[in-house]
Amino acid sequence: RVKKTPPYEQIEDKETDTDEVKSRRWWKNYADRNDSVLVDTFAGQLKSVVTCRKCGHISTAFDPFWDLSLPIISGSSKSSSSYYYSSSGRQKVELKDCLTKFCDEEELEAYYCSKCKKHRQSTKKLSVFKFPNVLVIHLKRFEFRGYSRSKIQTHVVAPKRLEREHLSVIADIKSASAKNHINCSYGLYAIANHMGTCNGGHYKAHANIGPGIQDDWRCFNDSRVSSTLDTSAGQGSSAYVLFYRKIAGNYSSGLSKM
Repeated sequence: RVKKTPPYEQIEDKETDTDEVKSRRWWKNYADRNDSVLVDTFAGQLKSVVTCRKCGHISTAFDPFWDLSLPIISGSSKSSSSYYYSSSGRQKVELKDCLTKFCDEEELEAYYCSKCKKHRQSTKKLSVFKFPNVLVIHLKRFEFRGYSRSKIQTHVVAPKRLEREHLSVIADIKSASAKNHINCSYGLYAIANHMGTCNGGHYKAHANIGPGIQDDWRCFNDSRVSSTLDTSAGQGSSAYVLFYRKIAGNYSSGLSKM
């Protein structure tokens, strides 16, 4: 663990370095200053690729992350069932679609190209190069446009288990670590809920305290804990932060009893 923080060190990558070499260098630089049990549990690594539209120069960075902040895309209004209860007539979207949107290529208007020595139009693409043991997913339910703000009430259908079909859309295919993880599974074990609007609301949490894969969900509301799930939080539109932990062994996939 970190007993004395080392001085600042500029990370210098060579064009001939492989992604694995760069990743280890960036991770060591971070771990030397932030090594802890929390890092061991929650921290992963993102790969960012910026490409200059003028000269084609590619710049890569390997930054740590503690959660993935996913945009909530527009959904349909079909009936569905998720980790809570069934609902109908509510706008919904699959979590996989939000994961896909997170990795969509983004346009940058004025990125400084180190080869052109000028600000250029560029593209940026993110992928997960190193998965954490606990994958925290933050749903971006609050949006701000000028002086207005609003909460997105879309029902996000989160599966009980994240498997290859979900993890492969965010994983960097060149990473040996990411390839190993997409063959694993992550089980949903906790959800932070926000009820209310941008002007005021209340937080609750639901957690699966059952041993192993057994479903034994509890509702945590301030100082009160109940085995009766809160139906106001059970429509999927209040789910704000999802916690998935890496699991070993196999069990039937599907949607949680939540």
